[in-house]
Amino acid sequence: MTKSENSDISGRIILGDLAQVNEVHMNVSQNVIVITEDKLRLHLSNASKRMERKNVWIAPLGIFLAIILSFVTADFKDFFLKAATWQAVFIIAGVLSFVWFIWAILQYKNAEEIDDIIEKVKKQPN
Repeated sequence: MTKSENSDISGRIILGDLAQVNEVHMNVSQNVIVITEDKLRLHLSNASKRMERKNVWIAPLGIFLAIILSFVTADFKDFFLKAATWQAVFIIAGVLSFVWFIWAILQYKNAEEIDDIIEKVKKQPN
């Protein structure tokens, strides 16, 4: 039996009477990684902490935008504190939230991807 005939038979077995199969290409080669449960648990625990860095930027950006919008649209008045003090509080809060946002963006860039985790698991000696 030739390879073409074998592929044709496989195609008929897989698809049955649903469709006419002209040709079937098999590509089922796989890489297998063998690792113990404790090592995998350790890798996944560390990786989940590093992957959480991807969402860290959301809160500081939201706070920064809210402060900027408040600062732009507000007419500061004396209420417990003088108007100039309120304005200074908003400026300081805006600067702090912007610094926090920059820090969060740097964390986002250092966040790990799933492929990075797989490569670390592959490279670890037994």
